This record gives sequence, C-alpha cells and structure tokens, in this order.
Amino acid sequence: MSAGLSLFRSVCRSKRNDIKCFRFFATSEPHQPDGVIWKKAIIDRELKRIDKVRLEKVNSGDSLARTRHDVAALDASRHRLICPACEKPNVTHVHACTACAFPLRPEDVAVGPENPFRGIISGKTQEHLITYRDDRVLVFLDKWKIAKHHLDAIPIEEIPDLTALRREHLPLVEQLYERGLWSLQQLQPPHVRGLRLEDVVIAGFNLPVSVAHLHCHIVLPPLMHTNAFKYPRWYPYEKVVADLREHGRVVTYAERPMQQEADRYWQKRVHAAHELLHARMAALTDVTLGNAFADPTRTQATP
Repeated sequence: MSAGLSLFRSVCRSKRNDIKCFRFFATSEPHQPDGVIWKKAIIDRELKRIDKVRLEKVNSGDSLARTRHDVAALDASRHRLICPACEKPNVTHVHACTACAFPLRPEDVAVGPENPFRGIISGKTQEHLITYRDDRVLVFLDKWKIAKHHLDAIPIEEIPDLTALRREHLPLVEQLYERGLWSLQQLQPPHVRGLRLEDVVIAGFNLPVSVAHLHCHIVLPPLMHTNAFKYPRWYPYEKVVADLREHGRVVTYAERPMQQEADRYWQKRVHAAHELLHARMAALTDVTLGNAFADPTRTQATP
C-alpha cells in the first residue's frame, strides 16, 4: 500500500460462528476519485493482543475500571474509553468505538487527552488535512473518519459543546455548516454528481462530546457504520439551528426526548442517503462495498 493511502479499520463479528474479522477501508486523498479500495482479513493475532493487554491492565491494577458501573462513577469530562483498535478517545457511555466500531470494555478507560483541536488551530499538529480556514472557522478531514468524505468544521473560538450555544451564535453555526459544505464540494466526490449536497450530506453535533471543542460533523455517505448518529447523542444540524432560532439555546434530549423525530431523521437522511450513495459509489467503482447496516461478512472485491 502506497504512502498516499490512509487506512481505516473497523471490526465486525459474525454472530453465527463468532468469526472475528477486521474490515479495512483504504482511500487515496479525497480529491482523487479513483482511490476506493476495500479489503477484509482475519486478524485473530491482533484481537488476542488486545485481549492480552486488557487482562494485563486488570491483573497489574492499572485498570481504572472493571465494570460499566465503575466507568459511570468516573468523571465523564476527564475520562475516555480509548479504542484499542484505532486509538480514538470515546465518551464513556458508548459500547463500541464511534470511529471503527470495535467493541469497548471498561478496561479501556483512561484519562482523556487535552483538546487536540488546539494544535490544529495553532498549526502544531500537521496530521489533519485542512480544507478551509478563515478568522472564525476551520475545516479539516476527520482523523477517525466513518466515510471517505468526513469533515469536521470547528470555530476558532473555543466553545466546549452545543450546550454553550446561544442565539448570538447562530451565524457561527451556520458558517460551520456552509464552510464544511463548500469544502466538501471542492473535493468533487464523483458519486454525487447531479445531486444537491444539501440533500444527501449528514451534518450535526454530538453530546456528550469526545473533544471539548464544538465541532460540526459533515459526512457524505456511503458510511462504514452508523454508531456516530445514534439517538440521543446525535444532534442534527437542522435541530440545532431551529432551537437557536426559537429558544435561543439548544434544547437537549434529556430535557425534551425526541425519539420519534430522531427515528424519522435516521430513516430520511442517514439510511436513505447511505443507500442511494452506496449504490452510486458501487456503480462508479465496480466494487462491492460494505454495508453499514449489516455485518460485512462477504469477501470484498478490489478494483
């Protein structure tokens, strides 16, 4: 695999025979539309290594938690579940990594890193490809992407999460979305030609957050999985904007549950967009792509 390729790994388990497998998603840089390559491989050795590390943490007393109850008792603002497969810090209430879908366990909890977005803003961190920047907004490729085209739009101003937003932040939130959409258009994804990006892109925020710096996810299907869009953690961009206009703040699901509305959004936007763009991507690349809504146990073709 060339240096220009980036590797995305997600784990799937066959419920029927408990086969453990990794699905690899490798892409060239997003402006190169020919760079979709899928590969799957059985990696029992890697899974055994992860299990060994977890057991050693427990036996040595280094593990901060042994049960989910232990995890819930920790300070959720400081602690994260660090994925042993892709190393993404996750909020402590999730059961699978929101980046690679690897199952998380209490032994994976650790004190989370400081806000990594500060390094991106200051220029000290170079691993993220910045696609847009002005004096208020920064857009870059998500390090732990769940689709080939997955951007994060953040304010230069450090706002912890959407609960800190007020009516006066509405223009900023709209800018995050608009600049993210513009950046996505510059990447020229071939499978959306003839479509309006606004109709198929998935945009929104998480609460609680894995990074205490407001960031709007701009995701273009097809998707590797849908863990990031689960209710009640996912707040669609449309809801955030509507709440700021009507209430002057974001009304959380803890205050006003909206399960039915969230289910309709999931079907109308997440599922529908994935199915449409999955088919378009497959037709363009002549590749059998993985399905985000079922365990990918079939052998994937390579172009």
